[in-house]
Amino acid sequence: MSESTAPQDPFPDDLFVGAPMGDKVKGIDCEFAATPEEVKLLIDQTKEKQDAKSGKKVPDAPDAAEQDALERYLAANGDQRFLIRTIQRVLFIPPARQFDASIGAIIEAGAAVEEYKEHRIIKVPLAAIGPYFDEVRRAASVTRAARAVPGALLMAFVASFDAFLADFIRQAIVESDEPLSYSDRQLTLRDVISAKSLEELKSDIIDQEVEQVLRDSHLKQTDYIKKVCRFDPLDRYSRKIDYLEIFERRNLTAHGIQKYNDSYCRNLKGFGRTCNQLRGARVQIDPSYLRRTLDIFAEFACLCDFAYGVKRHPQEIDERVRSLNSRVERFIASGRHELGVWILGFLLSFEKEGYGEYARKLVCLNLATAQSLMGEAPAAASTLKAYDWSASAEEFQIREAALRKDVDTVVDLMPRFKDGTKLTKKDFKISPVFRPVRDDAKFQTAFEDTFEEPLRESPMQEALGGGDDDPPPIEDATLSEQSPGTAGGS
Repeated sequence: MSESTAPQDPFPDDLFVGAPMGDKVKGIDCEFAATPEEVKLLIDQTKEKQDAKSGKKVPDAPDAAEQDALERYLAANGDQRFLIRTIQRVLFIPPARQFDASIGAIIEAGAAVEEYKEHRIIKVPLAAIGPYFDEVRRAASVTRAARAVPGALLMAFVASFDAFLADFIRQAIVESDEPLSYSDRQLTLRDVISAKSLEELKSDIIDQEVEQVLRDSHLKQTDYIKKVCRFDPLDRYSRKIDYLEIFERRNLTAHGIQKYNDSYCRNLKGFGRTCNQLRGARVQIDPSYLRRTLDIFAEFACLCDFAYGVKRHPQEIDERVRSLNSRVERFIASGRHELGVWILGFLLSFEKEGYGEYARKLVCLNLATAQSLMGEAPAAASTLKAYDWSASAEEFQIREAALRKDVDTVVDLMPRFKDGTKLTKKDFKISPVFRPVRDDAKFQTAFEDTFEEPLRESPMQEALGGGDDDPPPIEDATLSEQSPGTAGGS
């Protein structure tokens, strides 16, 4: 699929960046989403307040029966920034902490607080009773919304992913050498007569074909992709069962089923996973599950587009590897390290004529970077062992030295990239491969001497730069026997 027509990743690179992603979030029960209506209320109220502050005219609320609030907002707001901020607040700030912050003014006005081991007593002045109970009701609403958001998010993620699949399948049909030759769809005379042109008729048929495919299970959808694109998206896919499980859990949520049932366990057994122990347990949709869902969808979308492009244009293999590698580098920079390990592990093990050593070395370095940022120094060292970097070009030597925290080598080599042909000053500022040395005073001084400007002038650098949680240097003593193609479990 060409660069201009490739479907866009339906999920932003920076979704959930900076938010704690543990399985449990204190003070919030994220087990099951009952109704998205409470989420709608929270989002609409917050949006109205935001618009009122900015002076915008607040439009009449649309009919809630049209579609749920999250899907409507996703469709209307391309960058999703406001939605993400709202979700992060609801998911990751415990209602108790929000409540404490909101009643601060009431306590300062004279409310007395008595703390006990299991509870506390707040003695509120009579004049502050009304505002106090307003905050109590708001805290209760936030708590209910916190239970509703995870399930509503899961349904929104699946809807966005289905939109990607629709675009991908439609494009594949249009570009096929024999479009619709594999379709069983029959035309009526009315269809032919009512069409204004042959192209319109063809477009309508393709739309109906895609709509019918999307009504099938996602397992059957991959069978259709195999037939149209001539490759199997699930063949040797490490997360095949995890991928298919997402839609089973989404179905439970969409139908208001609060516990794992026989149908869920039976379908997963058919995929190859036994989960009888879950039968009757409450459905779990926590922040870490949502993040993994996003990563699995992004991986599947990237690999589908890559495999299809290579199948149609095998002469472009090297170019497509570099393109996907650059995209994954952005994933890594935004904190999605595991996703980077998954995709780059596949690319490093991928064998095809025309896939040159230059592109493979770039993939190798980015894979080691992702592994290092995940705290997997032995795996990163094993990945780097695939090449003799001292005999490689200087643009590879400096990257490998940065991963080992060899700041002296990095500083010595940096002036040779002043012309910006192989490495640019932007690479030194934000590329994740330089994160292990970016906070070093020697690195910062060398950057300023080389490029005649301070390293930290970019606001993005402050967000993506290193800190106390930087990975440890990769030492030779940590080398494992793990092969580069399997490092990181890909």
